Amino acid sequence: MEFDAARYESGAQGRFSQRFHRLIVEQAPLRPGAQVLDVGCGPGLLLARLQDRCAILGHGVDLDQGMLEAARRRCPDLEFALASSEALPFADGVFDLVTVSLAYHHFHDQAGFAREIRRVLKPAGQLLIAEPRWPAPVRGLLNAAFRRRGVVARFDGPARVATDLMAAGFQPVRRRTRGLAQVYVLAPRP
Repeated sequence: MEFDAARYESGAQGRFSQRFHRLIVEQAPLRPGAQVLDVGCGPGLLLARLQDRCAILGHGVDLDQGMLEAARRRCPDLEFALASSEALPFADGVFDLVTVSLAYHHFHDQAGFAREIRRVLKPAGQLLIAEPRWPAPVRGLLNAAFRRRGVVARFDGPARVATDLMAAGFQPVRRRTRGLAQVYVLAPRP
């Protein structure tokens, strides 16, 4: 699925993402100098908010070059790379925090993503995933529409997301919701 960075930011998608970003920023355990990775960073909106809250060392990855160019303009002191969620260009155990906002449902290999995040996350780090909290009938309709259009995307319920990530070695810390927004906070299992 391709996005236009300028239209994303000023359009409905950008506005919709703000509620998820607020929830992540509230839940993120940040400290100055924290190494933060945003997977599916888009135009860098979430990293900019996290950086406004605390002096982080931020990194973003995305599959869309236009989104990365917009992110670099927005956050010139942070680092951005063209990379998939299951093949990250980082060493083992470098990140204190990994965030994913409204992108997890697009990952075609969610198990591969979970293994890769487990690899790059520090043992005491946390993973925050923000996804819509659609009721089951709405998830079913959206997933059917994705399949008809050939879009690689799938919305899952909270139990499935938690189970998949637990199978990859994560343990749930908490899940926060506000309206349609929900954030899963997970940590590597010792």
